[in-house]
Amino acid sequence: MSIKVTVEELPDTLADMAPAAFLSTAGADGRPKVTHVPVRVVGSTLEAPVGAGTAANIGRQPLVCLVWPGSDDQSMSLLVDAVGSIEERDGEQVAVFHPSGAVWHRPAPAA
Repeated sequence: MSIKVTVEELPDTLADMAPAAFLSTAGADGRPKVTHVPVRVVGSTLEAPVGAGTAANIGRQPLVCLVWPGSDDQSMSLLVDAVGSIEERDGEQVAVFHPSGAVWHRPAPAA
């Protein structure tokens, strides 16, 4: 089960979430790369400092997914699809994400 979160609801939703998320990008060979990044809300966008490899991935393929996992095995996770771009700020690579959709996703059933 998934529960849609509108892009307009996202800033308020993220106010209650952990300050970091897992970021999934695609490498040059198409393989997924997942990193853990601190995320902040800036108006209608999200921002995170990223390393050189993640910045290169976003430059090649800007479609990304940010994941805030549930706090326990009963909690829903928040998944945010976005289009990313990279900005250079004071010698640091900063990813700027424009969310295109988000959902609360149910935890997996017990095995």
